[in-house]
Amino acid sequence: QLKLVVEQMTRHLAEFDAAASDCLEANRGVFASLFSAEEFGKFEQRVQGYAFGEALAQLEQAARAPRG
Repeated sequence: QLKLVVEQMTRHLAEFDAAASDCLEANRGVFASLFSAEEFGKFEQRVQGYAFGEALAQLEQAARAPRG
């Protein structure tokens, strides 16, 4: 599910689609597990502030990071 949600959000952000904020709300738990609490706060602010370029870069970096 994580991969699917990340791909969906990546597409929204890359297309500057306002649905990105809906995707974030619908999948808060998934994104919260992807980021540290601090990073998730930054990601959420970027998505809600339509700073999609920065949010996309942050999401791509988090998706590449190894998770234990």
